[in-house]
Amino acid sequence: MITHNKTVKELIVEDVEKACKVIKRINGFDNNIEVVERWDQQGNDKAAIPCLFIHTGNETKENRPSLVTGCTLTVHLDLWTVHDKEKYPGSTDGLLNSFAYDIEKAVMKDIQRNNLAERTTVMSIDLFETVEGQPYAGVIATLEIKYKHKTGDPKTQL
Repeated sequence: MITHNKTVKELIVEDVEKACKVIKRINGFDNNIEVVERWDQQGNDKAAIPCLFIHTGNETKENRPSLVTGCTLTVHLDLWTVHDKEKYPGSTDGLLNSFAYDIEKAVMKDIQRNNLAERTTVMSIDLFETVEGQPYAGVIATLEIKYKHKTGDPKTQL
């Protein structure tokens, strides 16, 4: 049992953010992601692209014996980019798939999120494009992360 200054959930999301910040060609990835940020209601920086925004989704909790709460957390990773044909002459679909591969490679390198989680699973990868002819396209990766904390104390990791 380890008690933290932040909730276990917050530490897990910070670990996902840290994992995504290393997506650079110099680190063995196919692409460079320029900005990785947590979602902010006041707005995020889309000036430097590709950019990746991280936000939590649904979380379910199950009370177990011995004051253990099992949690299943959904985390969404939204990547925005522009398909520059001079830098990537292939299809937009191919470009987005290369980003999806990099995101999956980064987040699955440590499925236990620095020993905070039982496991991380990539549940889905969705490619999106805005209106045809518009510059933006992207990837939405949805993760499912299972972890535990002490019942009534989400800062105490079990």
